[in-house]
Amino acid sequence: NAEYMGQRYTQVGGQRPFGAAFLFGGWDKTFKFQLYSSDPSGNFAGWKAIAIGKNHVAANSFLKENYQEGMTMTQGLDLAVKALCKTIDTTNPSPDKLEIMYMTKNEAGELVAKTLNEKEVLELLQRNNFQVKQKE
Repeated sequence: NAEYMGQRYTQVGGQRPFGAAFLFGGWDKTFKFQLYSSDPSGNFAGWKAIAIGKNHVAANSFLKENYQEGMTMTQGLDLAVKALCKTIDTTNPSPDKLEIMYMTKNEAGELVAKTLNEKEVLELLQRNNFQVKQKE
């Protein structure tokens, strides 16, 4: 059965455990904005910039080389889309295939999560000189 198989794979040396990795962000008064990653083993770590998933090594290398403390929101979004596009298997990214979200605080000091719509993703790609794939 599936339960037995999952248990067996997590106990046998050299086997990858079943599970998921997550990126999650937040804000508090002490540390301000924070980004954390967790992996299937339950380990977690805090980061300034990090990628998980397929081709994460290339993305993290790019982020390590190009991230700078004190970046503006625009600079951060530019860095994020460049890292993302560096890891996908196309030279013509399509705005309808990318999902980009960021967190900020509004004028009232409330935490706000914003997901870019297709038009905003298109503008971000064009601003960063990507040849955008047209919808079929």
